[in-house]
Amino acid sequence: MDIETVKGLDFTIFSHSLSNWLVNKAKVEPKTVQGILRHAKIQTTLDLYTQDDGDETRAAQGNT
Repeated sequence: MDIETVKGLDFTIFSHSLSNWLVNKAKVEPKTVQGILRHAKIQTTLDLYTQDDGDETRAAQGNT
């Protein structure tokens, strides 16, 4: 069994949600989030774990 999967739960989803919330909502510096998630490279944190969740993005999607 994969270490990040326990009884059918994929904990990677939690990492993505946490990273996204920290950067976009809590306004934590991405470098700090990188350390929390233990990524070797900041690009991993920014490219794979964090999505743009700004007001402009939500407005464009009709979710204001």
